[in-house]
Amino acid sequence: WTINPAQSLPWLIGGILPIEELLFFLLTNTLVVFGFTLFRSTESMVRLAELTSFLQQRGWLPAERQG
Repeated sequence: WTINPAQSLPWLIGGILPIEELLFFLLTNTLVVFGFTLFRSTESMVRLAELTSFLQQRGWLPAERQG
């Protein structure tokens, strides 16, 4: 793809990459890592189990199969 210079700030990294592109990729990668870290935490696993139980009790989520 191409980046329209009229729609971009004049600051370039390495003479070719607009600063907002660098910030976008850094921010999105940081948010993905934070999200994954939060998802994998022990507290999140407990909350997920509680939410699953809550939804199953109300019939909004099928019960787990015993197998």
